Amino acid sequence: MWAARLFQGYILCLVIALVLAGIINVLEGDQWMQATKGQKIREGGTYSFDQCLWFTFTVLHGVAFGDFMTKTTAGDYINAVSISVSYWCTIFMMAIVMMSQLPGVKPRGLFSMLSQMASAVWPSYLIVVSLTFLFGFIVGPYMADGLSPDPSCSGSCEKKINLLGVQFLWSVVHRAPFGDVWPDTPFGRAVTIPAALVGYLYPPYVLALIAIRQPTASEHAKLLEHFQAHPEEAMGPGYIVPASARAPDFVQLQAK
Repeated sequence: MWAARLFQGYILCLVIALVLAGIINVLEGDQWMQATKGQKIREGGTYSFDQCLWFTFTVLHGVAFGDFMTKTTAGDYINAVSISVSYWCTIFMMAIVMMSQLPGVKPRGLFSMLSQMASAVWPSYLIVVSLTFLFGFIVGPYMADGLSPDPSCSGSCEKKINLLGVQFLWSVVHRAPFGDVWPDTPFGRAVTIPAALVGYLYPPYVLALIAIRQPTASEHAKLLEHFQAHPEEAMGPGYIVPASARAPDFVQLQAK
């Protein structure tokens, strides 16, 4: 069951990446084609959608190479969504396996698991997002001193300085920097370190939040009754009884 849910969750993430690629293609497909004109990447096709899909696919799997970047402010917003989806899809994949192994929990549907995860983590994620925006705007004016934008970035790819700070911290917190902005001074690295720590430690914190269950007294009593009637389920689906413990002699000894 957990493998089926894992497959369904992955397909859902791929569908989201496909939709985001379509949106980017509508917003700035012509600019993508112009930017890659004459490069080898263009020799295999005549459409910009395949480039946008490659971009969102690599972002989703955490292996973006920086070969493609969004060109407009609207595209940057979609890119930020892609980064967030990538971050949360990874957490969701792990949460599916964990929720499927909890003792006394009946098999859940994919969207039921998604709802359970969202209800458990949205307050903490709201705090993370708020702090990312707050400190992004604070460090924005110091970007020229503490962080270096790509010197080749000009024209339509120039960013407003405050939004550049938010964009940088957003990519660091969600563990998806593209290399277009990087810290090159003690100040820039001082900003990067706590943001990187948050992005690294937040997923296990989320899994802990999802694993914690707080049933009512009546729900707790029913769960204990269920375990008394079905003790084999008390260890959870992920617990495999040793072969020796299933032997008839061992079972009779335990009964005595």
